Amino acid sequence: CTATSKGAQPRRSAEAARRAVDQRPGAAGAVVVVVITILGFDSTAAIITPDISLQSAEQFANRMRSVIAARGSTGVPATARAADRRHDLCVMNTPVAAGRPAALASSTGLKVGDAVYAVGFSGGKSLSMSEGRVTALHDMDGARVIETDASFQQGASGGALFDGEGRMVGVLTFFIPGLKRHFAVPADWLSEALVASGELPLPLDTGAPPFWAAADEDKPYVLRAIQHENDGNWGRLQAVAKEWVEAEPNNRAAIEAAVRASHLPALH
Repeated sequence: CTATSKGAQPRRSAEAARRAVDQRPGAAGAVVVVVITILGFDSTAAIITPDISLQSAEQFANRMRSVIAARGSTGVPATARAADRRHDLCVMNTPVAAGRPAALASSTGLKVGDAVYAVGFSGGKSLSMSEGRVTALHDMDGARVIETDASFQQGASGGALFDGEGRMVGVLTFFIPGLKRHFAVPADWLSEALVASGELPLPLDTGAPPFWAAADEDKPYVLRAIQHENDGNWGRLQAVAKEWVEAEPNNRAAIEAAVRASHLPALH
């Protein structure tokens, strides 16, 4: 009985996520992801209230002057309501509801190994859902950046990462090409943007780049460590890992990075 129960859980979790993104007319689930068409190319947004949706702030910088939130063959114009450049989030307004909103949940309730589902328009094509697990949780700015092996591609940024109960716990943000390392910023970071009002002119001011695209010295330790390891630069990895361990001595990811830099067996 125990084995049967454990085996059934992923199926129940996947079904909850599918219901959350069911785009069929009259579907009971929330419609939470829409295509954003900007100057001829598509991206993704997640609906968090009937007339408010999310996008990557990086997508709005410099080049995007007009935005359409589309579902199927119909669409409505969207405007930028608030932007959080550091966290790569842009909250948009639409004049009418583009779909049913997603239920939000904090990243603090997640643990490594939890089932998650990445939903977006990968490649700017049809809506897709990828199933995976939380592989790491990285503390940052009062919440946790979620690392997962639930894959997504370009075009899916701004889409949703759902937990097993169909709640949106993160916003798909970036991935590292060639590695099964995909990252979502936590839904916790939306609180300040949601209370903002007004309209921002497009394109957004460039300002500082988001944390994941910042200069090396301004990136979080985890991204610096991944980059140096991917480049095979063991000396720089060792230096970053040492600094990271000193700053966060109880961080398992920091310890594992230091072990890898020393060419010792990884921790189990």
